[in-house]
Amino acid sequence: MRPRPRWYVPLLVACTLVAAWLAWPAFEEGRLCALDAPRHLLRTQVLARQFLPAGHVDGWSPWWFLGAQLFLFQSYGVFLLLGGAAWLLDGLVPLEAVFKVGYVLPLVVLPWAAAHLARRLGVLPRGALGAAVAATAFSSGAGYGVEGLFGVGLLLQAVGVVGIAFALPAGMDAVEGRSAGPWKAAIGAAAVVLVHFVSGAWLLAALGFVALVESLRTRTARPLARYAAVAGVCLLLCAHALLPSLQERDLAGTAVTWVGFVRTPGAWMAGGLVGARPLAVAALVAAAVLLVGVRRGHGRLRVAALLLFGTGLLATSQPLAQEPHAVARLLGVLARPRFLPYAVLLQAVFAGLALEGMLVGCEAGMRRWTQGAASSRILAARRALQAGVMVAFLAPAAWQWIALRPTVRTEQDLVSPDRQSYRELVSWLRQNVAPPSLLAVPRDLFPEHIGGAPSVLSLLNLDTGLFTLDGDQAELTRRTLGGAWAKDDWIRNNPMRQAESLRMAGVSHVLVSNPATRRRLESEADYELLWEFDPPRPARTIEGARTLAGVGVYRLRGGGQRLHAAGLEVRSMHFEPERVEWEVEGPGWGTPQAAEAAINWHPAWQASVDGRPVPTRMTAARRIAFDVPPGAARVVLEFVRGPRERATNLLSLATLMLVLAAWARRAGRARRNDGGTRGQGPSPVLQDASEEACHEM
Repeated sequence: MRPRPRWYVPLLVACTLVAAWLAWPAFEEGRLCALDAPRHLLRTQVLARQFLPAGHVDGWSPWWFLGAQLFLFQSYGVFLLLGGAAWLLDGLVPLEAVFKVGYVLPLVVLPWAAAHLARRLGVLPRGALGAAVAATAFSSGAGYGVEGLFGVGLLLQAVGVVGIAFALPAGMDAVEGRSAGPWKAAIGAAAVVLVHFVSGAWLLAALGFVALVESLRTRTARPLARYAAVAGVCLLLCAHALLPSLQERDLAGTAVTWVGFVRTPGAWMAGGLVGARPLAVAALVAAAVLLVGVRRGHGRLRVAALLLFGTGLLATSQPLAQEPHAVARLLGVLARPRFLPYAVLLQAVFAGLALEGMLVGCEAGMRRWTQGAASSRILAARRALQAGVMVAFLAPAAWQWIALRPTVRTEQDLVSPDRQSYRELVSWLRQNVAPPSLLAVPRDLFPEHIGGAPSVLSLLNLDTGLFTLDGDQAELTRRTLGGAWAKDDWIRNNPMRQAESLRMAGVSHVLVSNPATRRRLESEADYELLWEFDPPRPARTIEGARTLAGVGVYRLRGGGQRLHAAGLEVRSMHFEPERVEWEVEGPGWGTPQAAEAAINWHPAWQASVDGRPVPTRMTAARRIAFDVPPGAARVVLEFVRGPRERATNLLSLATLMLVLAAWARRAGRARRNDGGTRGQGPSPVLQDASEEACHEM
């Protein structure tokens, strides 16, 4: 790889400043209003104030929908960094400020990541700068760029994209035998998995494809063996997070599949899904020309082009009738459309390659036209032509930057009257409802045009300290069955049945905004209206049926109990994140009575009555049940990590120590021999392939 020109770093810094300019509105007053941003802020807060002080990175918390661990796709990596920084800076910097800095960082680092990936794949410096520009101009609601980060709030995908840009070249080095040992590649892959499970899955799949191509090229199984070593060490490093996660989590959550995202291969191939269409189309053309035009060697760029088309077409595809249900389900969870951000990252690389190809083509054309002459007038014309190409490349990017910047919004940008309803609701709840009360809150409590409204559950958690049924942290858990969900139409259509289900779930108050539901509850004995607010404005009708004008709070009569048993009277409850204690009194029944706690089942829960352990079991609604003997006075539930979790923690720790020792030994040997391979760039074959591809375009 040729040395970088002196202008390379200053121009890359300029790209970074553009990315910082795009993200700068995030630092205005108020929280970020992206769909998932409040959920990530709540996870950061819990990690900083509960898990880390207790020496854990996950566990049970009452914020997690009656008690569910951090779920699989939302691994702890990002929240460990953000929560750890907030924990260390507690009292010096507000947690929300730390969160904002960490939130915008993936976008600011993205130009460097894209340029690094382009250079390691064999793109020349001018093309790498083009990749940096395209990386910030491209955007998709599926999890890439400004729209993915600030429109939807897909923070983990944004961090995963940056991680892949650095981990993919290291993995290719290991698979192709350019580095001794899988250590660096395995640590990089494990870091991506621990940041975002889907990103890690794509990275391992991509490295497997690279290994297969390399094995076919060399006609040996060594690349596949190297890949197996990288993947195996990576999974061992991540065992402490993956194995306990899979124990009581599945892929059946309502937020797993993206039914609302329009995905068609034709739209992606036409450059219509990522913005800056001229750059997107140029990138796809450059990748296609590279695939059919490179005559020598296979090269990393050619493999990257195959990954680009394979990933993009898979991410935008629809299930086929011939697909087995299990395969369709797996692809729907992992790939459709969640793999699209990684195709966009590669697309940015090939946009840079297209720029380099156009510049090289212009230079070659000028040389042929001038027959090699080099007068000052000819040199000026050549520079003018190159400047024109650069302007043509930057124009769609600049247009996209201007269009994307308003996507970055905070709460101060929200002037909707419905925000007044939310503020009044928070003020009333703070004064009249104390933790650890559990609220039944429909996800559509407020209309979607209010920023952050779909995350109203997490917003209420953050602003009131109260807990919410079916909270934002339950997307992938095996959730409580039996109808104990806060759905507006369920409450309206059958309020009596829902009242019983909500009482069993421990709900004390029900929040309703739909006027039709509020009118229905006026005549229901199970619901007592405590407070309501209607903003002083004309009510608006959405979809011709639903008027969203205000909000009401109802007390659920007989609700608020977290422990249920026939004849059992709960005198008091002491509620902690991983321990719940009840002082109870019951009649002198002759046999033990079955009690059910309004907490999700997990095998780590241990129950005791008056200091004596009692076995627990799972109810049909996936809650915890156990027997309470006559005359009981104190009932305790405690979340205790079992030997399986401790074993996986030790396995990952031992693997990490061995990997670091092997890596350090290899680095020391390389320094002694003055011939180490750390940081080795692409081979001359890759450089020749890049230059040849540029000339062919």
